[in-house]
Amino acid sequence: MTGSARRLDWRSGGWLLLLTTGLVLTIVAWQVVPLLGTSSRAIGDGKDVDSYGFELDSLRVPRDRLSAAGFPKDGIPALIEPPVIPGSTMTAFNEARRGKYLVSDDRVIGVVVNGEARAYPVRVLNWHEIVNDTLGEVPIAVTYHPLCDSVAVFDRRVAAETLEFHVSGLLYNSNQLIFDRRENAEAESLWSQLMARAIAGPAAEADYALDVLPVSLARWDRWLEAHPDTTVIEPDPKLLKRYERNPYGNYFLTGRLRFPVDPLPPEDSHSPMQRMVVVETAEGRWVRAVGSPAAVSGAWSEPLRGVRVWLESDEETYSVLIDAGPGVRVFHTMWFAWYALHADAVAGR
Repeated sequence: MTGSARRLDWRSGGWLLLLTTGLVLTIVAWQVVPLLGTSSRAIGDGKDVDSYGFELDSLRVPRDRLSAAGFPKDGIPALIEPPVIPGSTMTAFNEARRGKYLVSDDRVIGVVVNGEARAYPVRVLNWHEIVNDTLGEVPIAVTYHPLCDSVAVFDRRVAAETLEFHVSGLLYNSNQLIFDRRENAEAESLWSQLMARAIAGPAAEADYALDVLPVSLARWDRWLEAHPDTTVIEPDPKLLKRYERNPYGNYFLTGRLRFPVDPLPPEDSHSPMQRMVVVETAEGRWVRAVGSPAAVSGAWSEPLRGVRVWLESDEETYSVLIDAGPGVRVFHTMWFAWYALHADAVAGR
């Protein structure tokens, strides 16, 4: 019998093949399972928008700009009321775990509601995208979408009901669509993060929008300096090592969009992946570039009532601290996403 025709048995190395296969499967499961929802039956095939089961007859946006993000509904698990720890104990927290859960130049999503401050590390939101929380006795949803580095925080109370939001697995113009969890899935609606409104389902038929709250996207050391009494969401100990990795690093380096976007910004405006901060009040809106050599650095303010903004910028990182009163809407996003979702978007306004 030739070598190529030999039967693979335990003596000839079959045990090694099985052991290797088992190890590979274990590694794959370790990488994937924590990102999947708890349902044993995944809804959505990662490719076909219709496979996700959302009611789209009421869709308020162009259908051809919807995309499946490559994972099923709930494929990225949202957080629900995570435990928190005092921000002042973060150095000791890191040392006790021999890790770097949160260090000075890490970015955090910072929120203040009724005088209570809390930080949500971007390194955690990379893996969860949504945190359903309560801050200052107000139910809020902290949302982050890595594909456009976008942040928006919403009041979860809509039409006398408190909603719980989760990751749909669908995108509109490469920006996340979130959904409100219902016992009856047919009653669920899709909501656009950067439009802050329902775009499909019963909530879209009722023309519901979300109240947008002020939010900072800041370096941890700057946030802690401005809010020494802040709390920080506590990580799941099983996922600490995962939170130390950024799965989107190559995406930001290449600068290539992964999903369809239409329209794209004109070539004579900002680059598509330029970071922007957007502030809106009843008196107007302004959009400013951050995190580039051309952006304004230092402390500055805008002539919008009740708004003060501190902006620190360099070529690699940026920090935007927002100090604003009620009625001020704040978004952080890349230019391509804001431009595509807002036909009237003009840089500098």
